[in-house]
Amino acid sequence: METVKENLKGQLTEVEMLQSMFPLEHEFLFDDSSCLEEVQHFISGKRKAPPRQISFTIQIPPNGSQKGPSICCSLPHDYPMGLPSVFVRSPDASREQQKALNNGLQKHMESVCPGDLCLSVVVMWVQEFWIKYFSRTGEQDVLLHTDISSSTKHAKYTALARLWIYSHHIYRKELLKKIPKSAEELDITGFILPGKPGILCVEGFKENCDEYWQRLKYPNWKHISCKH
Repeated sequence: METVKENLKGQLTEVEMLQSMFPLEHEFLFDDSSCLEEVQHFISGKRKAPPRQISFTIQIPPNGSQKGPSICCSLPHDYPMGLPSVFVRSPDASREQQKALNNGLQKHMESVCPGDLCLSVVVMWVQEFWIKYFSRTGEQDVLLHTDISSSTKHAKYTALARLWIYSHHIYRKELLKKIPKSAEELDITGFILPGKPGILCVEGFKENCDEYWQRLKYPNWKHISCKH
């Protein structure tokens, strides 16, 4: 029971961060917002019966004249130890395009999610790839991207790299100063979403990204993980 409560605490924190990422009323919609009160009462001990799962929809902004897709999320009580339920839909995309995107999303979730709060990373993946899947040449683009990723996965060196760095929290002032300073020194770019949890994305030459990861990780930053 305590494990479930800890999972739910993490879910509430992640939902709060997603709401800050999508602050407009139409961008983030709960299926039933009253479930949040059930979760809070269960965590505090006021409620004995397990609450309903938190479920919501995130509306991705459009790309020009192309309407963005909707990301439908439902959080089982074992998440983040288990996978969340996430699928993407769009009335402007064909069934085949939606199926291809959701298959790609599922594979991505299986690689980054187990044991970690990962919805922010999942949403960012959809934001990056939905246009490729839903465009006329999207299937070819995605296949090319997959082939390149597969062929270089075990290569000793690659020209460029992108790191997704996930932390239980990013608050400390000295850390918020160190993050951009180290990036500037190593000539890499990216962005940071501070808070609890915190997310950092950096891009640049692989050797520089690896050095950046080592600088951040040591000597005493705990509860941090990195995904390539």
